[in-house]
Amino acid sequence: MTRRIDLRTYQGGVAEDLGALGWYCTLGAANETEAVLGYPTLSISDFFALLRRLTLWYLADDQGWWAVAWTTPLFRGGVYGLWIRRDHRQSPSGLVFILRTLDLALTEYPVLVNTCRERQVAYKTMELGYTYIGFVPALVDAGNLHLLHLTREAFDARWPRERYT
Repeated sequence: MTRRIDLRTYQGGVAEDLGALGWYCTLGAANETEAVLGYPTLSISDFFALLRRLTLWYLADDQGWWAVAWTTPLFRGGVYGLWIRRDHRQSPSGLVFILRTLDLALTEYPVLVNTCRERQVAYKTMELGYTYIGFVPALVDAGNLHLLHLTREAFDARWPRERYT
């Protein structure tokens, strides 16, 4: 059964920028800025400059953005990033969001690269169809950085379109 979601693509403008600012504050309050965006500290102006370089999708509720995914180019492929607010991390709508944004990202890029710091997150990412490449030791303060990749073929084999459209 597919859950309907109101997926939005970030374009900027006052209303969306206020939503993005709320997400920035949520990340900061939860000490997740470095884990999610790769920067231990990030000024508001640097945050908005970063957003302008990304293709970014989000879902919002009355508490603000609760799911955010983005891509940025990397050679002929793209890097895929994801954040879901804690209260939605195991929700069916969260999974639909992930699958829809992966589908959109794989329409733009033939291969996606994903990085994560925690081995458990790497295992969860592999459940989406990603292939584990390996890790770079001591690249981040927390230790190793795990590298994974996803192709359209692997994604389609794992997730029939009717599961998320």
